[in-house]
Amino acid sequence: MEAHLSAVHGIRYSDRWRFDDAGQRRLTLREIWVRLQYPPNDSPIVIALNKDQPRWGHVEYLLSDIWKAWTGKDHPARPIPRVQPKQSAARDRRIRQLKKQFAERNRAIEAGEI
Repeated sequence: MEAHLSAVHGIRYSDRWRFDDAGQRRLTLREIWVRLQYPPNDSPIVIALNKDQPRWGHVEYLLSDIWKAWTGKDHPARPIPRVQPKQSAARDRRIRQLKKQFAERNRAIEAGEI
């Protein structure tokens, strides 16, 4: 976090414990929080959290899509989307449930019940 604040915003983290002439903190927790909400894709904190790789932005994804249009293959550096098993399993259960409801409704329509 200290490296991010220093490199990206030019802020000294040690100012958190320093006060100005009026007795106000030079750096508050709120100011730190605001600056950490949307870090740039190549900031030290994002790179550390992203397995030492900068995060892709819109431009990188668009260029990757152009690469795929020209070559027919995904760009080799394109990040692989993370699949969350719990969400995909829940989604699959919901799809099966909807298909079952759809089939029952069609059967009832054909039988003249609806």
